[in-house]
Amino acid sequence: MEFKIHDMHKRIFNPNFKVHTLTTCAGGNLQKKIYIDGVARKLTPLEYERLQTVPDNYTNCVANTHRYNMLGNGWTVDVIAHIFKGLKQ
Repeated sequence: MEFKIHDMHKRIFNPNFKVHTLTTCAGGNLQKKIYIDGVARKLTPLEYERLQTVPDNYTNCVANTHRYNMLGNGWTVDVIAHIFKGLKQ
């Protein structure tokens, strides 16, 4: 499937293509989407948390817009932990 008509389509996750990094969702226009069985849908805050390797519902104390922003601005916990393991003490 080829997505060339609008930049929004470049932000759809598809198992057949490379995926973009999570980002903040300024105004909702940059919301990440996933393409499954011919249907595109936005990722949920819970899915963002799992991709960032934080505990489920870790950010559920704020509105979803803020959850997306926090998680998009964050670093993936497991990746940072792996990098720190290589540092000498």
